[in-house]
Amino acid sequence: MTDIATPESLAMRLGPGKANTPKLPMIPRARYLDKALYLAEIEHVFRKSWLHVGHVSEFKELGSYRLYDMSFAPVFVVRARDGKLRAFLNSCTHRGATVLKEKQGVARSMTCQYHGWTFDLNGKLVGVTDEESFQDLLPKTLSLVSVRCELWGGLVFINLDPNAPALLESIAPLASRFSPMTNAPLRMISTHSWEADCNWKVMADAFRESYHTNFIHRRSTALIAEADKATREVYANGHSTEFIPFRQHKVEWEGSLQQSTLERLPSTDNREFLDNVLDVNVFPHMLIAFLTTGFPLLSMFPIAIDRSRIDLTWYGMDWGTGPQPEEWNMVTAAFETVIGEDLATMATIQKSIAADPGRGIPLSGREALVYQLHAEIDRRIGPDNIAANLRVPDVLEHSEVS
Repeated sequence: MTDIATPESLAMRLGPGKANTPKLPMIPRARYLDKALYLAEIEHVFRKSWLHVGHVSEFKELGSYRLYDMSFAPVFVVRARDGKLRAFLNSCTHRGATVLKEKQGVARSMTCQYHGWTFDLNGKLVGVTDEESFQDLLPKTLSLVSVRCELWGGLVFINLDPNAPALLESIAPLASRFSPMTNAPLRMISTHSWEADCNWKVMADAFRESYHTNFIHRRSTALIAEADKATREVYANGHSTEFIPFRQHKVEWEGSLQQSTLERLPSTDNREFLDNVLDVNVFPHMLIAFLTTGFPLLSMFPIAIDRSRIDLTWYGMDWGTGPQPEEWNMVTAAFETVIGEDLATMATIQKSIAADPGRGIPLSGREALVYQLHAEIDRRIGPDNIAANLRVPDVLEHSEVS
């Protein structure tokens, strides 16, 4: 068995222990409350980053579509006339009404819910009701607004910024290392969404550190993983990984897939996968917890300054015909319990922050990836566009710790 080669683009490896992590500045609590910062995050982070929205297996037929009604843009992805996946704003180019109503389905065309304008699967305007009543109408200029849609293996991403770097360029170190898993013939196992009364960063912070594992997850993941021995890897553009070793004599818990009879993902017969829970963070909002037989994928979205949504989707190897293996029901239910343990804290954290906003949050080395998230947010927005009392300077990028 071989280990995965460490990419040359690795910026820093942070091991357990104080000596292996640089001193991290505090995170100002007011960052979770400030309206100007929240609006800047929407504009410069979410509207300019690659956001995960699904998997190619969800779009098997011509015309298969799914809606993603995010707070900052209503988007849908569709299997277009030419067989490619395309993304558009779910907004008629007449007066902005939606052209698709159901959350998912199969369409032969898209029709405005308000005035009946019709668009084909490539987004082209092909029908205008009472067209003769318009003067100088140019249908060729009124196609649906296209949104960039690109793939990492079978994972589907969208980006609202036409000038953003290509997806695989943006996530280059992760793509080069983990594409055997994302390229595998996968199948959606289950999907679930929750909302919480908290700023999206409260939600994102929770899934970028394992410091809390031995406490809030003491009856679940702490039974199988030694969080205090985790190793973190920092990459450019806000991406990171965390390797959390399995306990040598772990207690049986239904959330473990290591003794599974399910088909394994390709390229997982190495020590990284056999010995660890491997968390991969894709900036700004996505976590994949790679296991040998599949993975849960978490995506976090802001709804309002103090409300957020998390989408959980499980993927495993396509088993072909027949019913879904029963083992998946046990595994996904166990992981939803873990998510519930995290969600139970988020609204109270937001309230506590609001009650005492002037404080800073001290960070341990085990929370270095939380710090990285905030530093990358500031880099994307530009420090000069952020109030001085809210800024998080970047000390990881130039640190000599390895």
